[in-house]
Amino acid sequence: MRLWPEIQKSSSSTSKGKLTEIEDLERQTDRQKMVVQKCINGLLLIHFLFMVIVTPLIDIGHILTWYANNENGDAPSSIKIPHFAVFLILFEHLLVWPLCIANFYGIFKGKSWVKKTCLIYGVGATTAMAAILSEMIRSSGAFSTLSSIYVPFLGFALISTLNGLVPNY
Repeated sequence: MRLWPEIQKSSSSTSKGKLTEIEDLERQTDRQKMVVQKCINGLLLIHFLFMVIVTPLIDIGHILTWYANNENGDAPSSIKIPHFAVFLILFEHLLVWPLCIANFYGIFKGKSWVKKTCLIYGVGATTAMAAILSEMIRSSGAFSTLSSIYVPFLGFALISTLNGLVPNY
């Protein structure tokens, strides 16, 4: 009779040991996921800071083509912009640029709603980049040089979309 309580104690201590090992593994994987999430948020923070500063400067030059002279033959002003691209630039200023500001603020301050705004930004920017890249593929002239500019933005848009889809850690 005395052996039975000792066996129960030893079996309960081994089950507690297994539970603590499992909990430790879960904590370790959660820490690893948090580190990956922090790295992605840091990368996106730099991207959104860049987008907040540079987007108005570049897009104003495309929208105000009447102001830019074509006398010097500058590449940005000599390229005729398709009508859908002007719409995408306006779309960028009305939706994407404010989302960049919101995402920068949300990531910087650690707000809980930043996942949703990253998802909205990522889907909108991916759609715009898909239209731009498909037009560049159809016109063979400027694909090699411009693709090196637009493909990283597509990558950041996809990272932002995936960041919006994964849960918080």
